[in-house]
Amino acid sequence: MNRLKEQLYRSMLVFFLISQFAVGGVRAYEEIPVNNGASVKGTVKLSGPVPSPLRFRLTMGAYPEHCRPLADTDGNVLLPRARVSKDQNVQDAVVFIQGLERGKPQGKEGPKLTVNRCQFDQLVLAGMDGTALSLVMNDTVLHPLRGWEMLNEGRIPLFHFPTMETGEEQSAKLTTRRSGMVKVECDQHRFMQAWILVPINPYFSKTDEDGQFQIDDIPPGTYTVSVWHPSLGYLEQPLTVGANEQQSLTFQFHTTHPEKNQVQ
Repeated sequence: MNRLKEQLYRSMLVFFLISQFAVGGVRAYEEIPVNNGASVKGTVKLSGPVPSPLRFRLTMGAYPEHCRPLADTDGNVLLPRARVSKDQNVQDAVVFIQGLERGKPQGKEGPKLTVNRCQFDQLVLAGMDGTALSLVMNDTVLHPLRGWEMLNEGRIPLFHFPTMETGEEQSAKLTTRRSGMVKVECDQHRFMQAWILVPINPYFSKTDEDGQFQIDDIPPGTYTVSVWHPSLGYLEQPLTVGANEQQSLTFQFHTTHPEKNQVQ
């Protein structure tokens, strides 16, 4: 098993334990006024080489001519494992606060994932447990879409939309049983993959192209702040905040040797 997969499986195990504890011992999230809330912002960084993208042979999927603009000169489609800025800041990491059972109102809208010309418009999304994922089909060829809850020992099916037409929109409730991690795939194109983290409260933020995040309206208290990335793994730090306090955190993932870029 390669090093990146080991990191991913370790992060899955952590989320398995977190969500098992949440199901067994934590009340459902309760919305309350937060008038003296604190905030935390910061950066997620990478120390070491950027993981090589996954390579997929274009001709192994359906409609190769339609999808050809995605391919390189060798006929391979590259799927990034991590998007990192020139300053080694990590995009698409999800930062979230554990253990918050009461706090600011949760957003009513869930994440949206759009299909454009044989690819998803995002690699990583986040949506609170119980909200709905919106799937939008903007392509003119068939893409049967499936969602899976990912576990160490396998995966659990969550949804399947086999025949979405151009312009169609479907929704799927984001309720996971064990891990809080969802993978969305196309049955006909292995290079179409997206990941969704499903936290149990609204205190989360996905890093932007500069690796920046910010979480606001945090009730005063002591918490664990965690960051997850589907290829880089999982990190956490303690956080104690007072009323109206602003704090900064930096997370740093570590990689050692670049992995060989083999065709899948």
